Amino acid sequence: MSDSITPCDRIVIPVYATYAAEKGIRAEKEMFEENHYIVLRWHEGRRDRQRLVSCPKAWYNGCNFWDLGREAWRYG
Repeated sequence: MSDSITPCDRIVIPVYATYAAEKGIRAEKEMFEENHYIVLRWHEGRRDRQRLVSCPKAWYNGCNFWDLGREAWRYG
């Protein structure tokens, strides 16, 4: 048996460029069509930020907003 660490599987998580709105970081339902997890990337001040999120349970007009303060989806 080898002592080296090797991956047993690889996953692909899509990264989407989005923006910060009044309600939070915007995500659209279509972003989750093929994956349960995605990365939201947005520009804030002088920095680019990103967050790994799971699919929300509820949508409003096909979108939801990631609340940075609560670290939760605004709608469900």
